[in-house]
Amino acid sequence: MLTAAVVVPLVVVLGWGAAAYAGTNRTAGSRGEGVRAIFYHDGEHFFVCDDSTDGLQVYGEYIWNDVNYQKYNGLGGGTCYDHNLDFPENRTFMFRACLDYPVLPPPAPGLPGDWCTPWVAAIT
Repeated sequence: MLTAAVVVPLVVVLGWGAAAYAGTNRTAGSRGEGVRAIFYHDGEHFFVCDDSTDGLQVYGEYIWNDVNYQKYNGLGGGTCYDHNLDFPENRTFMFRACLDYPVLPPPAPGLPGDWCTPWVAAIT
């Protein structure tokens, strides 16, 4: 008795491309607060947005490798400034958005200095 053999080809797929990572896009602040800092993980873009015409300067602040950085937007109300960063992939860092209150003359005792949003964590 003859039988037919069924041959099933074995296909092996090897992926040599870039590994997937879990980068995050995050925002600190809101339009209602007058300032936002937005991080887009694809390309590491850090936008600092001035959402108010109150005359105050705005800046985004972030901590990278235990160093604190401030990135300003001096373009005025209704604008966002793109700070193109260069971070390694899949690293966590903290950032926030701040309103830069002038210190001349110095604020009265008990008044806060700059106002900042809570810190937000993002993954590059």
